[in-house]
Amino acid sequence: MSKLPNALQAIHFLLVRIRYHSGTGADQAQITLMLDHAEYLMTLVIRGKEDDFRRYLQDRVGEFPEFAGVLQRFDESPVAV
Repeated sequence: MSKLPNALQAIHFLLVRIRYHSGTGADQAQITLMLDHAEYLMTLVIRGKEDDFRRYLQDRVGEFPEFAGVLQRFDESPVAV
């Protein structure tokens, strides 16, 4: 995966958003579902499925407005390591 740093940055962004929402009284089932999605994204990273990773992110943004901004994290110029 050529955008590995970006993928990890996107997952980090999601985890920070999920942590924030868990502290605001969000529905526990929704928090669990969000974490399940973040976990699956790691599977796509491990498998090197860059196109699938982006599509999955895009679908999750449509499902969870809380994830707004994550696609930009992934699509930005590669993060310097």
